[in-house]
Amino acid sequence: DVNITGGNYVGTFAGVIWHSSSIVNCHSGGVVSGLTGVGGLVGSYSSYAPIENCYSTTNISSNASAGGLLGSWSHQHSVYNSFYNYDSVLINEENLLTFGALFDDQFSDWLANDLTLDPNNYFAADDDHFLIQNFSDLIHILGFAYYDDINFRLTDDIDLTAEEGFYIPSFKGNFYGQGNVISNLHISLENQNNIGFFGLTSGAYIADLGVVNVDITGNRRIGGLVGVNMDTDIDNCFSTGSVNGSQEIGILIGHNGINSGDSYNVSNSYTIGNVSGDNRIGGLIGSNDYYSAIDNCHSHSTVTGESGVGGLIGYNNNLSPVSNSHTTGSV
Repeated sequence: DVNITGGNYVGTFAGVIWHSSSIVNCHSGGVVSGLTGVGGLVGSYSSYAPIENCYSTTNISSNASAGGLLGSWSHQHSVYNSFYNYDSVLINEENLLTFGALFDDQFSDWLANDLTLDPNNYFAADDDHFLIQNFSDLIHILGFAYYDDINFRLTDDIDLTAEEGFYIPSFKGNFYGQGNVISNLHISLENQNNIGFFGLTSGAYIADLGVVNVDITGNRRIGGLVGVNMDTDIDNCFSTGSVNGSQEIGILIGHNGINSGDSYNVSNSYTIGNVSGDNRIGGLIGSNDYYSAIDNCHSHSTVTGESGVGGLIGYNNNLSPVSNSHTTGSV
């Protein structure tokens, strides 16, 4: 029953949480309001600060960058098994998908089963792969986003025309598209960050997947396939359509890479479409950071921006090699 009003970075347990802090086995409810970075648990989250087995029923009001659990975040390495109910929590008087969202059926099951979920209760399986056969299966991925050892296989194309605003805010597992496509992904969240079919990937693997005819508008780190890609190999994927935002915007990936010391790759992938923004705008990737190798990729896109603008990559760190790649189109 909290009632908290602040400016920037406002939450129930913490305005800002840093590396050495942790929130474990906690829950919150009430109303939290602020200008930017407003979350049901934490306003601004820094990576490697454990948040585990938590949930929030807090309603949120914010001018920019709001979330059911975390208000402002670019990494979520150490957030585990923590959720909010998409169907009951209001963010600016709407039901919005942000990091940690579960639809009501999974959220209720999770609470009733001592904060645990079994993927075998939600998916058909083939060997060690859980099958994504329809939109209902796609929704249920949300409950297993923090699993780093789970395998999903897309068995057919899925059209999201009737599911405006749906995306997977975070993902740590392995997703095999098998050459199938996700079509008509439409998201309009101009004040939100980290948006794509996968909002943020961390230590994941994505292969043989197309995301076509996207129409996405966000703020920072926006991509058609992935908004923020961390320590994740992406192979033989493509994205087509329109992606727009402020900073770090790409038709495939908004922000790619993190200074982990490990090398990982984006390979055999391409984009076709239009991308626009202010800074670090690329036809394939907006910003390509540390240790991220780009190989055999191409973009056939129109790119519009003000600084750090490229047909293939808007900004590329000098520790990230680019090879066998090309671009055509207007920049």
